[in-house]
This record gives sequence, C-alpha cells and structure tokens, in this order.
Amino acid sequence: MPNFFIVGAAKSGTTSLYEMLNNHPDVFMPDIKEPHFMVANQVKGKIPSCVANISDYCNLYEDAGTRLTGEASVLYLYYYQEAISNIKKHCGEDAKIIIMLRNPVSRAYSAYLYAKMYDPNETLDFMPALNAEDERINKGINPMLYYKSLGMYSDMVGAYKNAFENVKVITFDDYVRSPDVVYKDLCDFLGLERIGTINNAIKSNEGGRVWKHRKFGEVLRKASPNWLRRAMKFCLGNNYWHLKSYVVSRFMEKAEKINEAESNWLCNFYTDDVIKLSKILGREDVLSWVRRR
Repeated sequence: MPNFFIVGAAKSGTTSLYEMLNNHPDVFMPDIKEPHFMVANQVKGKIPSCVANISDYCNLYEDAGTRLTGEASVLYLYYYQEAISNIKKHCGEDAKIIIMLRNPVSRAYSAYLYAKMYDPNETLDFMPALNAEDERINKGINPMLYYKSLGMYSDMVGAYKNAFENVKVITFDDYVRSPDVVYKDLCDFLGLERIGTINNAIKSNEGGRVWKHRKFGEVLRKASPNWLRRAMKFCLGNNYWHLKSYVVSRFMEKAEKINEAESNWLCNFYTDDVIKLSKILGREDVLSWVRRR
C-alpha cells in the first residue's frame, strides 16, 4: 500500500507532481497515475478506468522494492469522505497527503477545455455547462465535468487536515513561480534526499489548448485509449513527452481565454469558499483568486 497520496485537485498540476516525484530514484509510483482505488465505489463506471479490486491495486506496487510508494488520484479530493476513510483503513493514519490547488476559476475553465478536447459528452458552451452541473451530478456522469463543484476546496482541505497529521498543501502558483523550491519542500516532507531534477515536469500535461480540427481530435482520442498511452509512456520514456509536444504544436492551438463575464460570475460563486480556505491554510494570497477583473 502507498506511503503517500497526491489527492488533487483535478487540472491543478498533479501530473507535474506525479512526474516530478516518480523521477526520484527512491520513489515508486505506478504507471497508472490515477487508479482511484480508494473511491472506486464512487467512480466506477463514471470515469474511463479505475482499479476496483484490492489485489489488482496491490499488484501495482509489486516492483516497488524498498522505495517509498505513492499514487496520484485527483478525485480523492472531491470524494474526500470515502477517500479519507479508505486511506485510513488500508494505509493507516500515518499516510502523507499532498494537495495541489489552483485558482478555482482557472481550474474550472481548464477542466472544461480539456473535456471539450477529449470527452464526447461535453457538447455545451462553458456557461451552459456550468448551469447544467446540478443535473449532471444527479445523473451521475463523469465527475470531471463538475466544473464548479471540484473547485469548492475548503471543506475538502479542512477534512484532510483534520484527519491526517501530515498534510502538505501546494498551490499551482507556487509551482509555476518556483518549481525547484516546491521539489525541495516535497523531498523534505516525504523524508527524501534532495537529489534528481524536476525534468521540466510542469509541461507534462499542459492545458489551455483546443484541437485545430475537432474531428481529428475525436479520431485521435479514440485511436489512443488509456492503456495505449500508458504503454507508450513506458516504452518511450521522456521521448513520450517530446512526441506529445509535437502533436500539441502541430494539431492544437491556444484556446480563447475565459471571458470577463464568466470569470466574474465564477469569482462571485467562489468568494465565500476561498475566504474560508484562506483561514484554513493561513494564506492570504489565495484571496487573489476571486478578485474580479
């Protein structure tokens, strides 16, 4: 069972942290970045894949040896009650928790753009998609389409901080500004020697883009299921990211920025929660997330 968990938030840079830590010689993380075993009852059948069987989950770590083990399932933050209960049940209260948060307005729009590229269920424009969220939750569709709800951090973060002694909260802003400092802090938090490099991990799952031709994107998505992408990562190593960068530069373009009305609407929606989060973290800088343009 893992020693530490990156529990979210979705579209906040968790892939960067996963790649960063996975490159450390004393850390083992499975090729399946997001097994979501601890919330399998919540997500099975709603997301493309999850590891629901405990034997299969343990098998992910069969090659770990004596290395520190971890995983990174972003929906552990949203489904925090079940995740906390199962992490304690299977891994004990000494498990270390890493939470990476992003401005919830930016996070919501980034998640929407990602869904527009890869999820055929997302057929709406951004504001109609926000308004459809309650209906989507009631229908139990892919929770990655809950753009507003996944950014309501305060109760989620508060619950983890109350449940575990070792909780490290990082913001995406921290990482963009000083990735080396974040890496060193994580090494100290996990009891690792400060060796290795971050390998430009911040670009490993860069968002904010759309397909130049949506039909091509749909074909490519269908032709590259999760298992194939995992196999390519394993076989190609760092060359996988070079290949992905080529695809991004050749077949994608920068998406339009969120418009002012949508941004201000979301700022208003998140204000009370961000104020509450600021008090939980003891960080006033997060209040800048909900300042209107």
